[in-house]
This record gives sequence, structure tokens and C-alpha cells, in this order.
Amino acid sequence: MTDRPSPPQPMPGIPWVPDWAWINTAPFKLAQWRGHPVLVDVWNLQCHNCLQSQPWIREVEERYGPRGLKLLGIHTPEHPEDRDVNRVRAAVEAHGIRRPVVLDNGNDFWNSLGNRFWPTFYFVDRLGQMRYRHIGRVASGWPEARQAEAWLEELLGE
Repeated sequence: MTDRPSPPQPMPGIPWVPDWAWINTAPFKLAQWRGHPVLVDVWNLQCHNCLQSQPWIREVEERYGPRGLKLLGIHTPEHPEDRDVNRVRAAVEAHGIRRPVVLDNGNDFWNSLGNRFWPTFYFVDRLGQMRYRHIGRVASGWPEARQAEAWLEELLGE
């Protein structure tokens, strides 16, 4: 499902999490990325559709990162064992995930978004406004990927 919140909604900040809950980065606030469009993906290490979307996310990172796009993975647990930072770190490494990932073990970010599904992608503009959302797997060449990349082009062009 793809949709466009109307009007655009402010992207909630990342709730406080301990330093150990950050992977591939030091802790930061989304507000530090103001001035850049941001793609946020909410995922889970046991979600097949999440893992099948990783190659596309890597392509997006390589193609649009040099143009200013920031990417953030929010790992929200579905099962109790998904809260284990070592399991998440192993999944990040196994799938070649280079972007920052934060563990949402309390489901705070998930709840603040009113999220219900894995994966969900949020497209945030330079002002920190959530402009688009896509729920479900994305793969290169799919209509969903073409739509998502059109949104990224729009956000990068603003």
C-alpha cells in the first residue's frame, strides 16, 4: 500500500534509546538531518519481506546517498528474541546493511507512527515532514520501486 499523508505530517523524533541500541552509527536525532530528505524503513530481522527489500534499499543508498539522501533503519521486534542486539547486529552484517539502524525494543517509534506492518517505508522531506509512506516489500523494477524512486527524486529536487 502506498499513500500520501495529507497534509504532510511531522516525522516523530527517535525516542531515547541507550547507546548500545545503535548500529553502524553513534546516537543522533533525526532533527540533525534537517535539510536532507530521509528514507526511514521500519523492519524486523525475521520478516521475509523486510529482508527481501534489502537489495533495493542498498541500491537506493548507492544511487541517492551521494545526492544527499539519508537512510535510517528502525528495527522493531516482532518476537521476544528480536530484542537481542547481538542477533540484530548479526542480521545487519549478514545482509550488508550499512545505513544507521536503531533498535526500537520498546516499540516507541513504531507506536508514535501508528505503524502496523513490516516493512514500512517513510519518505521524509528536508523540513522533517512525512510526505509518503509505502507498506510492504519493494524490489528493483517493481512498480512500487519506480513510485518510491519518483518520490525520492521529488524530495531531492526540492
